[in-house]
Amino acid sequence: MAGKRLASLLVAVPLILSLLAVPAGAAGAVGVTIDGTPVRFSGDYGAPFLDSAGRTQVPFRRTLEVFGCTVSWDNPSRTAWAEKDGVQVAVPIGQPWMTVNGHRVALDTAAQIRDNRTYLPIRPVLEAFGAYVTWDGAARQVVVTTGAALVRVHFLDVGQGDAALIDCGATAECTPEYLLQFAYMGSYYAQRFLGIENPRVGLLNIGTEPSKGMDLQKAAHALLTQAHEAGRIHFIGNIEGREAISQGVDVLVTDGFTGNIFLKTMEGAASLFTHALKDMLLGSTKTKLAALLLKDSLAGFKKRFDANEVGGTALLGISQPVIKAHGSSNGYAFFNAIRQAKVVAEGDIVGDIAANVDHMSLPRGKKEG
Repeated sequence: MAGKRLASLLVAVPLILSLLAVPAGAAGAVGVTIDGTPVRFSGDYGAPFLDSAGRTQVPFRRTLEVFGCTVSWDNPSRTAWAEKDGVQVAVPIGQPWMTVNGHRVALDTAAQIRDNRTYLPIRPVLEAFGAYVTWDGAARQVVVTTGAALVRVHFLDVGQGDAALIDCGATAECTPEYLLQFAYMGSYYAQRFLGIENPRVGLLNIGTEPSKGMDLQKAAHALLTQAHEAGRIHFIGNIEGREAISQGVDVLVTDGFTGNIFLKTMEGAASLFTHALKDMLLGSTKTKLAALLLKDSLAGFKKRFDANEVGGTALLGISQPVIKAHGSSNGYAFFNAIRQAKVVAEGDIVGDIAANVDHMSLPRGKKEG
């Protein structure tokens, strides 16, 4: 585990931030904004509201049509249907579940009829179409954007040289297309900030063969191979964790759930090793003298593995640079987070992503199943 910086890019699902904006003059009202454009609701459509579970319910037809879906209503089963880019969502009224391409997904609230209008919970429905949905309680807003995936960048010293881990927690549940997007973003990041002209992209897996892993890894491997053959990325195949921390790869692609465990395991192992070394050096008079001689080197060693030296992780896939600081950050960590924000802003990684976003998504009608 000696010396390779792992820039972990935390990705968060293709970008949809669904914004429930408050219309002018409507105190306490809830609105919807998609890609920065407010969705206008007239009396014919109804208006969004918070249900008894605290979830945002939105007028079914108006919201989903603006979002770009084809919508329909099945009266016998009292079910709202929406379809977009090969994804089909069915939401029955009054049930704590919906289906996505025929697979049942649990809900923590239910669609409902109100004033003879159909309302659906916006978060799970839009997330089923690849949306990332958040709620701003103070402004009574949910924030949404469509396009490429959201990425978080974090530096972790694990060996000689630099690497980028993407994702490390922002998007726990991924599709193969998301992992393709992560590979592009990680490559742009490595080129721009790590100075690697043709970064090696590896897919974190339990083995190196293309047949290894679950359906997600197998399908993502095929997409990454296609991108490599098109000359857009330098994909070197599956890579196991031990090679990932020994200069085997420059960009390590994985889903956010696996990546977050990988990252925190590395942090925990570094902390354990540091404390074990300290206990050994302070165990006797002889080792204390050795520690005194090694004082400066040990201070540098500790600094290499100190998360406060990084300060935070950059979120990519949005229109402006954002740095996510750790919940336990101190003043020094925030100082470094601000420094990193300056570097990211000046590096114009957002421009790189925007210029290549067409390559980062599958063509319509060719989405993976």
